[in-house]
Amino acid sequence: PVDAPPLSTDFECDLDIVIGIIKNVISVTGYRLVEANVPTKMIASHTGLLENGLNNMGYITGLGSFLRLTAFFSDMPPCEAMWGDHQISPTCRDCGACVEICPTDCLQPEQFDVSRCLSLLSKEPFDFPDWIESHWHNSIIGCRICQLVCPMNRSVVDNVTIGAEF
Repeated sequence: PVDAPPLSTDFECDLDIVIGIIKNVISVTGYRLVEANVPTKMIASHTGLLENGLNNMGYITGLGSFLRLTAFFSDMPPCEAMWGDHQISPTCRDCGACVEICPTDCLQPEQFDVSRCLSLLSKEPFDFPDWIESHWHNSIIGCRICQLVCPMNRSVVDNVTIGAEF
């Protein structure tokens, strides 16, 4: 089992290792690599790397939605580009578990109301709005209820150890 969620410092250390490996491999052929500040989730969705959930999360088979995307620019010749439509995963359309469990109703079959999402509201520099019930939020930052009930996260959630509870 792995601890969840991984910390940002863990990600940064791992990313540095991955960048070093990629640079070592491609530099032998004279190519270069730099990190790119681009809309990674949109690009991953349109290129088929991930599927979109009703909860506005991106899902990759075997990793679920517990991931962080990073993009790079390189002078390597590209492979044939495939650009598809940004779509909601058929698994999500047929399930709706996240829509049913969301305490704030920010999730609807065809819409995600970011202004009602506890994960996003908990990152804002102000108090929760008055309409939020105290028993709805269960952590200092985030909510993740929609991610925990998602069948596309089952293989990940079943192999996680939960850290300290408060």
